[in-house]
Amino acid sequence: MNDMLKVVISLSLSGSLLILFLLLCKPLLKDRVSKQWQYYIWLIVIARLLLPFSTKENLMGTLFESAGQNGLPVEIAAEADAGGMETTEAASDRTDTDDGGVDVEAAGTESVASGAAGTVIWKVLWFAWFGTAMVLLTWKIAGYQNFIRYIRTGRKEVSDVKRLDLMAEVKEQMGIKRCVELYTCSLVSSPLLLGFFRPCIVLPVTDLSEKDFRYTVRHELVHCRRLDILYKWLLQITICLHWFNPLVRMMGKEVRRSCEFACDEAVIRDLEEEERIVYGDTLLRAIEDGSGSKNPLAVPTLSEGGELLKERLKAIMGFQRKSKAVIALSVLLAGVLMLGAAMTGTAGYVGASEEISGSASDGEVVWETLELKGTTYYLVFDEAQLRAIGSGDAGLDKNYMQQADIQMTSKDWIPIGTMEHPFTGSYNGNGYEIRGLTMTDPGTELTGLFGAAKNAHIYNIILRDCDMLDSGSAGESKENFDLDEVLGLDLGGVRFYDCIVYAKNKPENGAEKFGDALSLLSDEEQRRRMEKFYDEGEIASFSISSDQLDKDSPLIGEFAEKAYADGALSFFSVLANSHMSERQLEAWLERAISDGRTGFQSVLYGALDRDWEQEALEEELDRQRLEEYEKYGLSTVGKRHYYRGQSVNIFLDHVPGSRSYFLNTNPAGTVNVKVLRDADGTITGMDYMTEEEVNRFFGNLS
Repeated sequence: MNDMLKVVISLSLSGSLLILFLLLCKPLLKDRVSKQWQYYIWLIVIARLLLPFSTKENLMGTLFESAGQNGLPVEIAAEADAGGMETTEAASDRTDTDDGGVDVEAAGTESVASGAAGTVIWKVLWFAWFGTAMVLLTWKIAGYQNFIRYIRTGRKEVSDVKRLDLMAEVKEQMGIKRCVELYTCSLVSSPLLLGFFRPCIVLPVTDLSEKDFRYTVRHELVHCRRLDILYKWLLQITICLHWFNPLVRMMGKEVRRSCEFACDEAVIRDLEEEERIVYGDTLLRAIEDGSGSKNPLAVPTLSEGGELLKERLKAIMGFQRKSKAVIALSVLLAGVLMLGAAMTGTAGYVGASEEISGSASDGEVVWETLELKGTTYYLVFDEAQLRAIGSGDAGLDKNYMQQADIQMTSKDWIPIGTMEHPFTGSYNGNGYEIRGLTMTDPGTELTGLFGAAKNAHIYNIILRDCDMLDSGSAGESKENFDLDEVLGLDLGGVRFYDCIVYAKNKPENGAEKFGDALSLLSDEEQRRRMEKFYDEGEIASFSISSDQLDKDSPLIGEFAEKAYADGALSFFSVLANSHMSERQLEAWLERAISDGRTGFQSVLYGALDRDWEQEALEEELDRQRLEEYEKYGLSTVGKRHYYRGQSVNIFLDHVPGSRSYFLNTNPAGTVNVKVLRDADGTITGMDYMTEEEVNRFFGNLS
C-alpha cells in the first residue's frame, strides 16, 4: 500500500473512533460541560486526523501489522525505496559468491504477498484519494473567494461616527486591539465576519437599535478574538483530506453547531438574566431581518439558523456558570481523549527520537523478513535492528539485508560477534550507508562493525563518518585499514568484499601511515602505485593515494583521462570530487556533454553541487532506459518487470566490460531475464538467464 495512503487510512480510522466516542457521549455531556469545551474538544480529533504522530505501540500500528502478516495487501513502510539498484562496484566478475551475495534492494522493500496488480490498484487509489482531496479543497477555496468578491460588490463602509464609536467601545471592553472594519451589505441575510489578516464585520442592515448593534458586534468580535475563521479552515482541510469518511463530515456539522453555541456562551458569560433575554431577542431579529433576502447564498444560513435557533435560545436562557468539579471533570475528559488519540495512533509510527540501547533484545525489535529461493533474509532498516543482530531470534547465524541508510546515535557501538560467539551468517549492505558509527573505548578488545566473524559472508557495506580513533586496535594486522572498520577479526572462512569506509578520523595505524608513506614516493613511484590500485580495482587505496598528490599534479589529469577513456566512473568520481577545480570540472562537463557520456555528466553535476540538473539527467536516463527495454518486449509496471506476459524474478542489465549494472528483483516473479548488449554497449535484445548464469552472478541461492 502506498505509505501516504496507509497513513491517511489509519488516521481516518483513529479519528473515527474518537468521533464515535464524542457522539455517543454527547447526550450525557450536552448540558453538563461548557459549550466552550464542547467546541474546542474537537481540535483533539482534528489533530488526530491530520498529524501522524503517536506512541510507538498503538492500535493502528498493531492492526495494520496484523493485516500485513495475514496476507492482506499492506506493504511495509519502506515501499518508497523499492526499485532497481545501480552500483559501480558490482560483484559480476566473482564466481564464488553464495546466497548472501544477492543485491535485492527492491525485493526486500515490498511485501512478498503483493503482486504488481495490487501495487497498481493501490497507486490508482492513492491518486483517486489525492486528486479528489485537491479538487474539493480547490473548490472550497474558489467558492470562498467568489463569495468574498460577491460581498465586496455590494458592501458599503459604515461611516456613522456613533456606530464606529460604539464598536470601538465594545472592542476595548473585550480587549481586542486588532483593526476590525465595519461594513453593511444588503446581499447578506445575517451578520458575519470575513477575513483573517484584515477582518471585517458585515451587517445586512444598519438601522439596529443600540442594544442590538452592541450584541451583534460583540458576537462577531468573539469569533474574531477566538480565530474561528482559522478553526473553520482547519476543519475544511480535514474534511477534504478525509472526504471518504462520513463520520468526518458528521464531525464538521457538529463543529459548526458548537461554534455558535460557544460564541453565545462567551457573549453572555458576564450578562445578567435580563441582558441575556435582550441578546436572545437580538438573534431573533437578526434572522427576521435577513428572511426577505433573495440571495441564494443566504439559504444555508437561514435554514441552519431556523433549525438551531430554539436550541441556542434554550442554552442562553439556561446558562449557568460551571462549578470547579465540572471544570475538573472537563479537564479529565480532555486528558482521556488525548490519551485515546495517542493510543489509537497511526500505521507507520512517527515519534520523537530516542536513545537506542546497544543491547536491544529481540522482543523490542520488530523484524520483517524476505523469503528468496528458500533463504530467509532479515531486513535491516534502522539502528535498533542493526544493534539487535545477535539477540533473540536475530541470531549470529542469520542472513541480513540492509534496506535504508542508517544514521547512528552517539552511543558507543558494540561490535557484532565475539571471539566466543563470532558472526557466522551473511550481511548484505546493499550499497546503503551506515553513518556515524562510533567507538571511543580504548580498552575494547574488538573493533569494527563486526567484532569477529567465522565462515561468514560480509559485503557491499559503506561506513561514513566512522569514528574509531580512540578505540582498541584488534585488527591492526590487516593491510587495508578500511577492513578494520568493518571487520575486526577474521577467524577463518570469511568472504569479505566491496566494503568502503569514509572515516571521520582515520586511524593512525592505517590511513595516516599509508598516506605518509605515499607522500615520500617520487612521482614515478606514485604513478606506478596508483596504476596498480587502478588495475586491481582498489578504489579505497586509489582514493588515499590521490589525496597525497598536489592539486596541480599532472597525475590527476593523467588518471582522469585514463578513467574517462575506460569508462571507470568510480575512479573518475574520486578525482572529480576531491582534486579538480571548478574550472576543470566545467571543462570536463562540457566534454562529457559533447561526447554523450551521461554517466560522467551525472558525476560532474554532483561534484559541482548542481543537484537539480543531476536529478533531471538521471530521471531522463531512467525514462530512456525503460523505453529502450520496452522495444525488446520488457514492460514495467511500478517497480515490477514483465517479459512475454510473465512476471520477472531477477532482471539484469550488465554493460560488457563495465563494473556498473542495473538489477531488479521480485520474489513473486517466475522468470529470470537479462539484457543482451554488444561490445559497444548497445542493446541487441532480451533473453532468459540460465541457471548457471544466475549462480555465477549471484551465487548459489538454494
